[in-house]
Amino acid sequence: MSTTNEKITLECVAVRGKLRIRFHGYTNAEGKTYHNVYNNTYNCQFPKAIRKEGRYYEIPSSDLTFAGGNGKTPFYRVKGNNIKVLTGGPNTPVVADDDSSTFGLTPVSSRSTVSVARPEHVFEVTECVICLEGAPQEIFVPCGHLCTCSGCYQQMKRNKAVCPLCRRAVLNTVLNTA
Repeated sequence: MSTTNEKITLECVAVRGKLRIRFHGYTNAEGKTYHNVYNNTYNCQFPKAIRKEGRYYEIPSSDLTFAGGNGKTPFYRVKGNNIKVLTGGPNTPVVADDDSSTFGLTPVSSRSTVSVARPEHVFEVTECVICLEGAPQEIFVPCGHLCTCSGCYQQMKRNKAVCPLCRRAVLNTVLNTA
């Protein structure tokens, strides 16, 4: 189950003239930060009113869902009520005072910093986090993490499957084709 300590850092980038949201990192409840645990080729529904190229955002992991499958193009969806706009970059964030009050935040001075511990290690997920051999192939629904190979997921689902990163129940998976 997801806790409020788990965070996702997002980045706004320009792609072919459009502002897109990409995943920068995932920080679990123990404070470990991971990169490449989401598929950045899928679209991410995110409020357009606060998108700005180069800007970083932080959301609780519980505010992200993954939808798709059954012949539909998969995509990620961010609830808009807990988005923090970070102006100091992903590792030294400062909460912005512009636009943030619209999304459930109390406006603060642009000099006020968010109390964020810098991760000692950032873990790149380029192999299955269970067997450490296969390439990640299964995108878990609803959390959206991409961290296990198909073989390990087949073993996991014999019991109650939970995501090895966030411990949320896995209701379904989508095979990563990107």
